[in-house]
Amino acid sequence: RHALKFLKHLTAAQPPEAHFGEDKKSSTIVNDTWTEHSIRLCLPLYLSLIPSYHYLILSLATIYTAVNGDIKQLIIEVREMGMGSPEILKLVENCPKGAETLITRIIHTLTEQTPPSPELVEKVQDLYHKRVSDVRFLIPVLTGLEKREIINGLPKLIKLSQPVVKEVFNRLLIRNGKF
Repeated sequence: RHALKFLKHLTAAQPPEAHFGEDKKSSTIVNDTWTEHSIRLCLPLYLSLIPSYHYLILSLATIYTAVNGDIKQLIIEVREMGMGSPEILKLVENCPKGAETLITRIIHTLTEQTPPSPELVEKVQDLYHKRVSDVRFLIPVLTGLEKREIINGLPKLIKLSQPVVKEVFNRLLIRNGKF
C-alpha cells in the first residue's frame, strides 16, 4: 500500500508537502513542480516490487495514463519482469485507454535483446487489430510475425520516417533468420 501511495502522488499537479518531509524546506528541492529527483523518490519502491508481484503492473498502467510526459519517461523500467509475465500479457490484452505508449515502450524494452514470445506476439496483434491501428505498434514483435503478416504490413511500414524504417529492417534482417 505504501508503494502504491507514493506512485499515486505522481498524479498530483505538484509533489505533496508530505513527500519531502524535512527536506521540503531545503533550497535544493523545488517543491511546487515535479523534477526528475522528486519523481524518482516516488518510483523505486513500486518498481522494485513489480518483478516479484507482477500484478502491480496494472496499477502502473492506470497511473501512467494520468501523469505528464516527464513522469511517463521515468516510469518505464520493467525489463526484469520479462515478456512471459502473465501480468504483462494481461496488460497488453486489457490495455487501458491512453496507456498505448506505455505498452509500446514496455514491449520495445522487453524485445531489445530477446525475440518476442509467441504469447506476446498474439496479444500485440490482437490489440493492433482491435484498437491500435498504428502499424508502429507491431515493430517490437515483427520477428515473431508470420512472413505473410510482415509482407502485408510492409507498405505501411515503409511509409514511416527513415529511422523507423531502418529499425524495421534491422529487426527483420538481423534477428530473423527465417525471413
